[in-house]
Amino acid sequence: MMHPDQAAWFRYSPWPLSAHPIERMSDALDTPEVSASLLRDEREGRYPDTALRALHTAGLGKFLVDGSGGPAGASYPEVTALICMLAQRSGSLGITVGVNVLALLPIYLAADPALSADVFAGVRAGQFLSLLLTELTSGSDLLGGQLTAVPVRDGNQEISRYCLTGAKDLINGGTHHDLLVTLARTRCDRLSDRRSPMEEMGDFTLFVVPRGDATVTADRWRTLPAPAADIAGVSFVDAIVGVDRVIGREGEGFPIIRRTLTCSRGGIAALSSGTISRARQLASVYAREKFLYGRPIAALLPIAEHLLALEALDRLVAAISIHAVAAVNMLGPGAAAATAAAKSAGCALAEEGVREGARILGARALLADLPYAQLSRDILLYSVFDGTSHVVEEELATHVEREARRRDQKRQPGHSLSSLQNLYRHPLNPMAKHMRSTRDNWTLALPETFLELSELAGVPLDIIAACAVSLLEVVTSFQAQGLWRAGAFRHDIAKAYALLECLAAGAILIDPVRRGLLGLPASKEPTDQDEMVWSYAVGMLGARVLNVLMAVATITGSELPVGSPIHALGGFETCLRACLDMQTEAKRAWHTKLTCNSN
Repeated sequence: MMHPDQAAWFRYSPWPLSAHPIERMSDALDTPEVSASLLRDEREGRYPDTALRALHTAGLGKFLVDGSGGPAGASYPEVTALICMLAQRSGSLGITVGVNVLALLPIYLAADPALSADVFAGVRAGQFLSLLLTELTSGSDLLGGQLTAVPVRDGNQEISRYCLTGAKDLINGGTHHDLLVTLARTRCDRLSDRRSPMEEMGDFTLFVVPRGDATVTADRWRTLPAPAADIAGVSFVDAIVGVDRVIGREGEGFPIIRRTLTCSRGGIAALSSGTISRARQLASVYAREKFLYGRPIAALLPIAEHLLALEALDRLVAAISIHAVAAVNMLGPGAAAATAAAKSAGCALAEEGVREGARILGARALLADLPYAQLSRDILLYSVFDGTSHVVEEELATHVEREARRRDQKRQPGHSLSSLQNLYRHPLNPMAKHMRSTRDNWTLALPETFLELSELAGVPLDIIAACAVSLLEVVTSFQAQGLWRAGAFRHDIAKAYALLECLAAGAILIDPVRRGLLGLPASKEPTDQDEMVWSYAVGMLGARVLNVLMAVATITGSELPVGSPIHALGGFETCLRACLDMQTEAKRAWHTKLTCNSN
């Protein structure tokens, strides 16, 4: 099994995570008994008890609350790094532990000190949490939830407790986990009223419900990805919960959950990063060790190209995940734009990367008894976690629209390269502090950021800078024509924007030249391949963004302004050829290197 430092997330992380408790937990999972047990659990669809006990013995409970031992508690980068490491080994294990991080976020956000202390003590002692949001009939429409928590009043007409009745479903940890963080409707008298979503948001309250006699669990769902995960329904039958188990105040449940999911998306990208790093490792080893006519297949041009694409995608997914995690570490819920970009680009690029690896392994990727098949199944899960891709892209489109309006009105950018540097240099921040941050939404000004980056040495970024300007020009044109809200191409623009934000993160975290110039610590185990892989990544994503802009402009008949930087560089087609040339040059250098290594 790969060591954490071999994964791209750990290589490019700007935080000091070596000699860390994560390594101790990694070693605990890699013992023969535990690794064999985890493999059996995956194959038989059984909850991974043995692996979880090994993690707790290695300090999991304390780590989830206290991090690496600082007095202020765990930080988001630390727990996200843990989730990435677990996803390298098993998607089931990654989401089983990950739901604890997810359910702890509302505790950090809004729970009072007494409730927080009680929950933290339980986690340290080995209790697990679940987050109960979805219901089978309403799915991700949380405002459609029917589970009720009826207030019960004492003799003084003060609310003394709540009575919970109803069911949640598709719950991670549904049959096993001890503390159930539950979203329930507390304004039950208005259940049949037809009101606006804004009015309904105040109808819900969040509770910490200990599993007890009034808790009934349904049979587990069998799932294609993460087969060992405990996905099941949970019902409450007149479950009595005291007022001291309310997170925040009555009626604040929905806003708390929205802020929670905003922060958790960086963790979803980290799951994707762990999975694609494992795919890259398995594919690379196979390509080196599988011989065809006396030479390793890595020397074959098509295989070499798949390997190069997988290397680039692995690094890009790590970069956008780290970018989102850094934003949450400094800004808390103000990191909405960065986490939406990470969820969109990170999950999509990781799925693509796992497919690239499957092409290298051929039939072996399809054998259920070999490890790669599980990666192909697990990677499908992450894009539907914490809001499906379409929901996230709709939110991202709102941030893009705001940036286009800012640039059209010639207002100064709020955040560009110096802000991005500060983001990555920010020290580990306890979740107890940053989750309650009230900072406004932080949106990176991509045109200005790429312009500054293009002035530094490193792989050229002038075309990418022009793309960032042109994307906002297209949005401005759509707004003027009344097309922005009318067409589905708004999601295509949002996805392209996420790719550009991915490149902005990569330009600092992955590009070895710029990383050094901007004062970040050197990446772990730098190699002479780094620059050619980054050059390929820039050409690949640059070509994709250009293709989106060309297609949308053609469909809508929109034209860029005369002074657009794309025109200054020769137009869309000239820029596209330049991006394709970057990929071709990187492929040639990569193939030459692999051929020399195989001789």
